[in-house]
Amino acid sequence: MSKQKKLKPELASGFRDRKGNELILKDRLIEIIKRNFQLFGFEPLETPGFELSENIGKFLPDEDRPMAGVFGFKDEKDWISLRYDLTAPLARYVSENFDNLSKPFKRYQVGSVWRNEKPGPGRYREFTQIDADIVGTKSVLADADMCVLLVDTLNKCGLDKNEYLIKVSNRKLIQGLLEELKVTSDLKKLTAIRAADKLDRVGISGVRALLGKGRKDKSGDFTKGAGLTENQKTILSKKVEEIKPAEWDIDVPTLKVKGKEWLKSQVSRAFLPKYFPNYEKYLWIDCDAWVNDWNSVELYFRACSSGKLGITQTLGPGYKIMSKVKWLFGKLAIIKSQNFKHAISSKIDLNKARKLAFAPHINIGVFSLEHDSPGWNSWQKNLQQTLKSGKIFGSEGLAINMSVYIDNIDTEFLPLNCNWIASNLLPKYDENLQTFVEPYLPNYKIGIMHLAAGIWDGDKDMRLNKDVKINVKTLQNNIQSKSLRFRN
Repeated sequence: MSKQKKLKPELASGFRDRKGNELILKDRLIEIIKRNFQLFGFEPLETPGFELSENIGKFLPDEDRPMAGVFGFKDEKDWISLRYDLTAPLARYVSENFDNLSKPFKRYQVGSVWRNEKPGPGRYREFTQIDADIVGTKSVLADADMCVLLVDTLNKCGLDKNEYLIKVSNRKLIQGLLEELKVTSDLKKLTAIRAADKLDRVGISGVRALLGKGRKDKSGDFTKGAGLTENQKTILSKKVEEIKPAEWDIDVPTLKVKGKEWLKSQVSRAFLPKYFPNYEKYLWIDCDAWVNDWNSVELYFRACSSGKLGITQTLGPGYKIMSKVKWLFGKLAIIKSQNFKHAISSKIDLNKARKLAFAPHINIGVFSLEHDSPGWNSWQKNLQQTLKSGKIFGSEGLAINMSVYIDNIDTEFLPLNCNWIASNLLPKYDENLQTFVEPYLPNYKIGIMHLAAGIWDGDKDMRLNKDVKINVKTLQNNIQSKSLRFRN
């Protein structure tokens, strides 16, 4: 007679119990997060734990077990599965109720999700997921809203800004790359995307293995890969790890460039489509500038539609006068302007130089241009001329000024708040909105703050030293000592 098997009081692999202070802390954090999500205009949504398997995406399709990555079973007629994440249920809900939802639809959800995967250290088969999503808008303001939400929420949870890192990505980037590689299999695409998502855990070599035949972990378990060819993996790696060193695309006298390779940065912007092909629109923002209001980014992309150059002029109330005239004997005029000075030193035709003399100077620290715009050819042609005799520093700016005012390329001049050169005119600060604004009425919010010429405190430049601060007037008639750098 066989002995009856004795049941062991043990958990299934990949699951765990929680109690006491751990649960209290978890509930407290969730309550803080939910409250903050609501303050940002997100409304709660609750979806069931089970979904129709076909509605939550295909993982490892199999005739007998169509959803190998989830826990599921077949009822009287359909396969149903425990939700893998909270995104697929949201997509189903929005699709069902799209016409009745206000747009954009902002929702958050807190709930358990289940994954039928091999558990590991800190990785369970059941865990709590917290989602916040914005549906029904293409505006980049939604992306900015999410970033602000994350930062504010983590801060309220008690984390210092140095204790977390927010990474921003878009699945469509990898999908586009896979399409370029002519990967047509949905399974291969999904496996490749999931491989890329494991970069932090398995490193570059691990991702390359998962893009190919597969990877064996330390325990000996083998994970099947996407099955990309070596050529496809190499092309994909180059795209993902793309670093483009600037070149001397135009012949420049050796005397000017010897030992000054850094000057390439001063003439590279005109050749962006060459360095980074296959993009529709190009937005350049100097490294000493930062985005204060994402509306300005949208304006730049709208401006460059139909081949136009989106750019600003250094002209406006309170700005330093860029053009001056000194009269001799009441008849002879001596023209002093940045454009004119650069043009003469570059041996530009005098008539052209005069045409530039009183034209508002254009700052190329921020601009936008489509990939097939004729503006690129005009800019490159003029740059070739300005570099022959003039100084390298300033030649690129002079060339684009010539393209706009002499070649008459299509240009959209954007307001100054889209490229606010703080070293020319200090902004004001709105204490109520906690943002930098233009110093004159109607005190528009500054879109992009640009420290083009730097702000100095002795030998310290604010662009390099975050400790450098300056007295800034507020709209509330106070003085605040502030840095004009991002996050200060």
